[in-house]
Amino acid sequence: MYDGLAAVFGTKSIFQDLIPGKIPGGQDFENHIRQTIAESAFVLVLIGPGWLESSATATRPRLFDHAALVRREIEAALTGSCTTIPVCIAGAETPAPEQLPASIQSLLTRQVMHVRRGADFHRDMDELTARLSQHLAVAVRFEHT
Repeated sequence: MYDGLAAVFGTKSIFQDLIPGKIPGGQDFENHIRQTIAESAFVLVLIGPGWLESSATATRPRLFDHAALVRREIEAALTGSCTTIPVCIAGAETPAPEQLPASIQSLLTRQVMHVRRGADFHRDMDELTARLSQHLAVAVRFEHT
């Protein structure tokens, strides 16, 4: 997915915290991510098949842990000014409201997109990038009027 988004929007426009070098050495990891979210037009919340699984030591998904970075990232996106898009990947389904903590349940009120594996992958990525591009064009048009 990163490669497909980067091909359309450029690598400097895409932030993924797991890519080495995206967060400068010595930077506060969480503060850098919060600032990046605040400056972003979009945040894609990728929901994979194991997204709601519990760790070996927990009985509930990590999203219920107030200290979980992924939960705090989603909360920051949902309360910020960016467009937050849930994207179900690799056959994952949209979770039910009771499967999420109350602080991120509003994610479920947003139109979900799907990026499937196999033959549908490129078509789904084309649709995702087209929707993002269309939204960016509208935002730019409003900025200049």
